[in-house]
Parts: sequence; C-alpha cells; structure tokens
Amino acid sequence: MKDEQTRSAMLSGCRVLDFTQYLAGPTVTRLMAEMGADIIKVELAPMGDPARLLPMVKSGRNSYFVQQNRGKKSLCLDFNKPEALEILRALVAKVDIVVENYGAGVLTKRGLDYDSLKQINPRLIMASLSAFGRNSPLAHKTGYDFIAQAFSGLMHMNGEPDGPPMFVGIAMADVGSGVHAFAALGYALYNREKQASASTSISRWSTLFTTCTISVCKVTRSAAVSSSPNGWGGITIRSVRVASTRPRKAGFSSWSSIVSGPIW
Repeated sequence: MKDEQTRSAMLSGCRVLDFTQYLAGPTVTRLMAEMGADIIKVELAPMGDPARLLPMVKSGRNSYFVQQNRGKKSLCLDFNKPEALEILRALVAKVDIVVENYGAGVLTKRGLDYDSLKQINPRLIMASLSAFGRNSPLAHKTGYDFIAQAFSGLMHMNGEPDGPPMFVGIAMADVGSGVHAFAALGYALYNREKQASASTSISRWSTLFTTCTISVCKVTRSAAVSSSPNGWGGITIRSVRVASTRPRKAGFSSWSSIVSGPIW
C-alpha cells in the first residue's frame, strides 16, 4: 500500500538536492517530500544542520529538526574537501531541483552556484532563499526571520498602541518564504517543459512586505506615516531598531527610497 501511495504522489520521481538549514529552506523541501519527492539533504560536516543543536531534544533526537526534515535522506560533507565537491557535482547531474538558503557567496565560492551547476545539468531548476534576495542592493546582507519582520514593517503594526514595535512569535518570514518558494518550484517544473532550466530567488522581507497591504497603500497614497508606533497607521523604519539595526532620522523617506528601487 505504501509503495502504491509513493508511486501516485504528485512529485513522485522528482529528485531534489537540498542545501538548506534551519527553517526557511527546509520548509520547501519538507513540503516537497510530503508530495512524494526524493529529497537528498546535504549537511555541513562536522555538526550537520545547526537546527540539530537546538534545545528541543527528547530521547536524543531534536524535535525541531525532525519536524522540518522528516521524509528526507541525508549525508554530511565537508565543503572544503575536493572529494566532497565531486560527490555533490555528481549528484547535481542526476537531480531535477537544487534548493539552498546559505549566506551570500557560500556556494559561489565553491563553484556550486546556479550558473556553475547548470553547466553540469542544463535542465536544472534552482531555488535560493535569503533575507533580501540574491539580486537586490541588499543581497550581500544576511538575516533571519526577525530581521525580515522589522524591515518589512510588520513589527511596527504589532504590539500595544503605546508600546514599541513587537515581533510576531511565529516564524512568518521563514515559513512564508518557504511556501512561496515551494509554489515557484511547481511553476518552474511546468515551465521547464518549454525551456531548459530555471532559477528563482525568494526573499523573506518581500514575502512579509506583500502581507502589509492596507498600511502600504496608506503610506504610498499620502507619503505620511502615523506617529503611533503600532496599529494600522502605517510603517516606519523605526521597527528596524528592534532588530538592532541603526535607525534613520528620515523615517519614511529613508524607507521609501529603499523599497522604490529594484529590490526584487
């Protein structure tokens, strides 16, 4: 019965090389595994995915890691060894998709970026998840969920009316960007029938920014920002202070100059 279910799964036969860690990237490949894809998760030696070290441990297993990586195969390699890179390039030749969420330049330095890998496998599809996208003015910066919450303005709209900006207690940016990437990969597989290969870049901050619908409309209409730090009044750069980033005096003008450029 289990074999029949595997054969009938929507992504049965799809092979994925998974260069992801923590949450945003593993969300993508977890969803793909649930739909029948064959996931080969690559972890960095010696400790593997840092999520393994988080404190939610029972019976010697980390529940957080298990939750996000169930249904996947795994191997641990030292990227600084030429033999490891040869193993990875051999795997690239046999997969449909590569998913990664490393910091900027990590894969490029080792010849594992999209431009390099598509020379090995011209039909390869690659998805990259990061804080600010791979092709934006802020692509060189790293960041986690809370940074995206601050930068998108979400923290400004959360919390008590007279209180400071407040983060949301769930990983909205990580999981949200993972779901966006999961959807993009489905269309990329469809589009591959018309062209050889494809790549997509998903940023955490833009994933959250698209949810700030009413406030963004109010800000762009009036070019004015509410003095209230929370609620529906609007968005200011002040929320970035929560993420220990230096605030700008110009408020909206600084923020609007960032989002009006080619950030995506």
